Amino acid sequence: MGIFDFFKRKGDTSSNQHFDKHSVKKNTETSIVYTVASKYNEYTKLFVNMMANGNYAPIAAYEKPTGEIIGYLYSTEDMSYTLSVDEVITAMKKEFAERLNAETIKSYAIYYHSLFNNDDNHTIADDHNEPKAISIILKNTEGFETIVAVSYRFENEGFSVGPMTQVSAKEFQEVLQVELIEGKDYFQERIISKPKTVENEHGIIIKTVNNGHVGDFWSGIFGFEYFQTMSPDFLYQYMALAQTKNPPIQKVDTVEVYQLDFDRLALRVICEEQRLVSAFPRIETHTKIDVALKQIDEWEHVQNLEAIVHGGGRDTFAIRFYATDYAFNREKYLSNTKVNMKLSGIIYVLDKHTEDSNTLEDGTTLSPDFCMYMPGQEWSEFGCFDFIGKLESIEEANAFDNEAHSGYMLKIKLINNEEIADFFTIDMFVNKKNMRFTDDLEVGMKLTGMFQLLGEIAD
Repeated sequence: MGIFDFFKRKGDTSSNQHFDKHSVKKNTETSIVYTVASKYNEYTKLFVNMMANGNYAPIAAYEKPTGEIIGYLYSTEDMSYTLSVDEVITAMKKEFAERLNAETIKSYAIYYHSLFNNDDNHTIADDHNEPKAISIILKNTEGFETIVAVSYRFENEGFSVGPMTQVSAKEFQEVLQVELIEGKDYFQERIISKPKTVENEHGIIIKTVNNGHVGDFWSGIFGFEYFQTMSPDFLYQYMALAQTKNPPIQKVDTVEVYQLDFDRLALRVICEEQRLVSAFPRIETHTKIDVALKQIDEWEHVQNLEAIVHGGGRDTFAIRFYATDYAFNREKYLSNTKVNMKLSGIIYVLDKHTEDSNTLEDGTTLSPDFCMYMPGQEWSEFGCFDFIGKLESIEEANAFDNEAHSGYMLKIKLINNEEIADFFTIDMFVNKKNMRFTDDLEVGMKLTGMFQLLGEIAD
């Protein structure tokens, strides 16, 4: 199950937590707020536990006329289309307001992470603003409405939590002492959202996506660990150079596409109205395969200028790929049921496939010539595949003509076919930093790993 706007606190993967009892405000008066907040003590404790496990998604709960408390959660079928925390909270408020007016619920609580810092700032935290507290929106049918906050601080391997505003120290301790029931489904009502899809007159399904990005492509080009610490200035300088050195290779209305070539690799830059939209690597290949188009996942967050394309290669095998030419060939993808494609790949992980690996856990023995590919366990919706393939050729290649980013262009067979030797054999680039072995590559050896499939219409 995917959670809307799921994100983790940068640099912290610990689930170690403790509660700071000494930081709770001393207040012996009975809190009016607590009469409502206490109905949701389990969910307050649950939300703290979710944070401890790296889950910062908003949640809610409501009170039925019978007094029963029901958990409420937004989720999605896949992670290709997500709502922001602000969108989720807005939708929750609207739904609960209607239920309060209809008297089908008595009260509700909405939980999210905010910038609250001992002030009245309950602004939603996001990827650009580090969260400082849990904010809880409380409202009931009797006209009561407020927002309380529970501050927290990350300390070494864990964090401390408290106090809660508008309640006494004793009342907050009751929250901390709540025992959650192991195995209980606390979210009895789930709103499962499906991405918008339409079928056009050519029978192609168009799916709206807002969660795609090309950042991992660069991890494949430069090496995952290296790219994490690499200065962004390196790429920015080349992006700027691409837009000034040569005229655009394509122009459609206000969209201009630029390209810098580096032997078999290239940098492609998309601009709209002279503003940078995206920049990604491209691999030069002459391998062409007929592909029957079935579905296009358009990225609405980049003005529908990028997409993942689903189809069938040679009317036989299923593929999905990032279309490196979608910004200027969009109409061709939307109006053709079959196109001749150039397909290539960026290898994220590469290892040797040994003979020992030919025997599966159930005792099945694979042929020494066995080749295969399958959707990857991660990022499959964006065109990532796990594979076992045969190395057909090797060519040294350096990203940006820089030996610091050296690698190889490998031609790898992914499907064996008795009649067509290169039935599904494509060129893939691998940076040496993403290789898990130091032995020399040899034509004919078996390789395994994960790659990102790229494609563009062959002119």
